[in-house]
Parts: sequence; structure tokens; C-alpha cells
Amino acid sequence: MPLTITAYTDFRRPYTYVAKAEAYSWETDFGVTLDWLPYTTPLQEVFGPADGRNEREFRKIKYMYKNVRRIGADQGLT
Repeated sequence: MPLTITAYTDFRRPYTYVAKAEAYSWETDFGVTLDWLPYTTPLQEVFGPADGRNEREFRKIKYMYKNVRRIGADQGLT
């Protein structure tokens, strides 16, 4: 019986999208089964309210998307 790994994901987050390919490769590389469960990131707590973000929160969002694009480019994603 294969080992089951529980993966909590919030597919609204761009990091989840680029990380899922690596997680799926575990099934073939290590013979495990992934059990995907939803997770909701409290976006307003992390990045502030959409209509009242300060400069620091905008920089966090900008850097996050820049980093995700870099990681995605390494995977052949656009």
C-alpha cells in the first residue's frame, strides 16, 4: 500500500500552480499518493485589503509575481 501525502493547496495562489508539477512527480518518483485538500489563504491578512494596500504590501505582491514568473519560466510555463 503506497504512502499517502496530504497536500493542502490554495489554487488562487501562484506559487501553488508552479509547485504542483513537482508534487505530481512524487507519485511516479517515490510511489506515493497525493491527497489534495483545499486551503484558503487569508489574502487580506497577508496582503492587506484590495482597496487600501500600502506601498509595502504592493511591493510584496509585485515581488511574489516576479518570483513566480521566474520559477515558471524554469518549468517552461508562461
